[in-house]
Amino acid sequence: EVDEVDEVDEVDEVDEVDEVDEVDEVDEVDEVDEVDEVDEADKIEGPAPKPAPKKVEKTGQRLQEVIYFYENSARMINQIDVEKVALILNRNYTLKLRIEAHVDATEPARLARARGLAVEDVLVRNGVDMKRITVVPIGSEEPVSTGDTEPDRRRNRRVEFYIFTD
Repeated sequence: EVDEVDEVDEVDEVDEVDEVDEVDEVDEVDEVDEVDEVDEADKIEGPAPKPAPKKVEKTGQRLQEVIYFYENSARMINQIDVEKVALILNRNYTLKLRIEAHVDATEPARLARARGLAVEDVLVRNGVDMKRITVVPIGSEEPVSTGDTEPDRRRNRRVEFYIFTD
């Protein structure tokens, strides 16, 4: 008989714990409701959240040539590689080109567009029809390295080429 009483006591103790857990859950919900009822005037304004990065559809064949730039500049380090891309396009009139321009995290995003346009200008001066070129400024949204050191930031200051046909 003693064994049976011990089993009943254990069940009673478990029931009491279950009841306490249910009360705790209600308290948590009440706390959340209180936060939701805060006046707009009482909220602390912080920096606006960054918009979600624009995803560029990666169509076409990525070329091996990558053009690098001096810091905070649209001046190319290796312009000769742009001229090589112009040769490819001039020999293949059905090909079109998408230029994706990047900056490192310390540079202004608008610089990406300036870099893309600088590369486009070299291509046009080398005989490529402007209608075959699309410039897409990516900014710092797609780094190829962490950007913690100057050599890493240098790798992120770039333009990449994608070849495609209609």
